[in-house]
Amino acid sequence: MDTDSASSKVERDDPATITEIMTLLGPKFKFPKSGVIRPGIMVPKSSCSASDVELYKTLAAQGKTWDEIEAKLGTDGGGRAKLIPKNVDYFSVFPGDCVNPENAHKLTQLYADGDGKLRSFPVVFPMNEWWNIVPHSLICYGSAGLKYKSDFKLVKEKNGDGLDAESICTYPLDLKPGIKVFGGRAWDERPCDPATCVEYQSGECAFRGAVQFYIPGISGAGLWMLPTSSWYSLVDIKSSLELVSRITGGRLSGTFGGKSIFRIRKVNEEVSRIDPKTGKSVKTSQWLIKLEADVDMTALAARYESGNLLSAGFAAANMLAPSNASFVSEKREPVEEVPNFEREKPANHEKNNADLNGNGTGKVEPTETFGTASVPDTVPEEKDVEKKLSSTAELLWKSLAGVCKSKTEIKERLHKLCGADSFYALTNEQARQALNKLTEQMLNRY
Repeated sequence: MDTDSASSKVERDDPATITEIMTLLGPKFKFPKSGVIRPGIMVPKSSCSASDVELYKTLAAQGKTWDEIEAKLGTDGGGRAKLIPKNVDYFSVFPGDCVNPENAHKLTQLYADGDGKLRSFPVVFPMNEWWNIVPHSLICYGSAGLKYKSDFKLVKEKNGDGLDAESICTYPLDLKPGIKVFGGRAWDERPCDPATCVEYQSGECAFRGAVQFYIPGISGAGLWMLPTSSWYSLVDIKSSLELVSRITGGRLSGTFGGKSIFRIRKVNEEVSRIDPKTGKSVKTSQWLIKLEADVDMTALAARYESGNLLSAGFAAANMLAPSNASFVSEKREPVEEVPNFEREKPANHEKNNADLNGNGTGKVEPTETFGTASVPDTVPEEKDVEKKLSSTAELLWKSLAGVCKSKTEIKERLHKLCGADSFYALTNEQARQALNKLTEQMLNRY
C-alpha cells in the first residue's frame, strides 16, 4: 500500500483507507480452537486444608482443567481462589482443555520426554503476521467475566501532519433488560493509563497474551493456544518471529521441506523485575517460553534467496519478453501467426515486402517498435528447417529480443552469455544458465 497516498486519504477521513490501515496494524481474527496448552501448573495455596490438597490431586489425576479444579475447590475465607500458578520446566495439557479429548494423550505420546512431561513440541503457523500469531493486551476479569481490556486506535497527531496510535481501555456496556442486541454487546472506551489505573495497580488488570499455532501430527482445523502472562516470553517470541520474517521475506506460515520451521520449548533464564514494595529492580530465575527455529537458518535463507531470485527472474523474463502486442507495428495491423517450420521460408507477402522495400532479400525490414527488436528481425536463421528451438532457448530468444535493438546485437549478447552463435545449438540447460545470467544482469542494472 502506498503510505503517502494513504496518509492523504486518512486526512480526508476516508473510512476504507482507515480500515485498511487498522488491518495492517493488527486485525482481530477469531480462529477456531482445538485446545489449550498451559505454560505451567496450578498448585494449592499453603493455607489450603489437607482435604483440599487431596481433592486437588484426585481431580488433576482425572485430567480436569485448572478452571474445573478451581471451581470444585471453591474460594478461601477472603473470597479468593485456592490455587496459585507455579512456574515449572514443562507444559500441561488436559483432555478437558481439548475439543477432542484424545488429542491430549496423543500430544503427550508424540512429544513428551521419557518422564511423560511435555517440554518442547514443533509448531506451524497459519498466518504471517506476528500480531495474529501472538495476540495480547492488558485484561481485567471480574466475577461476571471480562471487565476491561486494552486496545489501540489511530488518531491524528496534534499538528495534524500524521497519525499516531493511542492506547485505550475498552469495556462492555450493560445490556438493557428486554432489548435484543444484534452483533454482540456494545463497547465503550476510556483512556488507558496503567500508572493511574486502579485495576492495574491492584493487580486485577494484568498483561496477558497467547501463541496460536498448529501442531504436526495432531488433526483438526482449529488452532492450539498457549496462554501466558510473561512479558519476557512474548517479547522473545515476537523477536524470533521478526527475525525469521526478515530472512524469509515476510513468510512465517507453512513448512520448510515438509517440516515445521519452529519449535516451542521451556528455557530457564535469569530476568529482571521491579519489586513493587521497594521499587527496585531484582533478578530472579524463571522458566520462559521460547520460540526456536527447528531448521538450519542458513539453509532457510538460501532457500528463500533462491526462491526470491527465481520469482524475480520470472518477473523480469515476462517483462523483457515481447508480448504479442509488441510484435505489432504502430499501425496495429493484424498479424497472422506463422508456424515454426514455415518461418524460414519467405512467404508471398514477404516477397512483396522485399520488392516494396527494394532490398531484394526476401525478408522484411525491421519494423519500428518501442525499445525492442521486431520479431521478423529476431527469428534465428537456420538452414536446417528440421531443427526446433527448445522451450528455454525460445524464452531466451524472446528475452534478448526485448532488450536488444538489432539482430546483430542479439547474436553478440547470445555469444557473451553462453559462447554459442545459434539458439538451435542450445540445450535446455545451456539456455537456462544463459537466461539466469541475463536475468541477473537486468536486475543489477535496474
